[in-house]
Amino acid sequence: MGDIVDRIRNWCAIRDTSIPQIAKKTGIAQSTIYAWNKHNPSADKLQAIADALDITVAELTGKPDMESPQVGLLDDPKIVKVAKRMSGFSEARKETVVRVVEALEDEYPKAGR
Repeated sequence: MGDIVDRIRNWCAIRDTSIPQIAKKTGIAQSTIYAWNKHNPSADKLQAIADALDITVAELTGKPDMESPQVGLLDDPKIVKVAKRMSGFSEARKETVVRVVEALEDEYPKAGR
């Protein structure tokens, strides 16, 4: 589970937060989170991080379950790149991006799927 710290970083970017903020919110030391590059976190710590990010453990770990149809999104580097860039956008600008994506879906409903 060495990539869990990268997945946490990516979700933090999407949620416009940081590992230090998540550590403070959960009471889990930053050093503990970063140590997950070397050993697996416990289930309760994964749940606490997922709760703080308002996602499921499946979304956090990338392990699919029936309740998480979007688990694979963080495995696509282009989606992560866009999400990181958008994290600093105003709400109005984010809404514009959503409208553009929706327009593309309407124009090309099955493209890329």
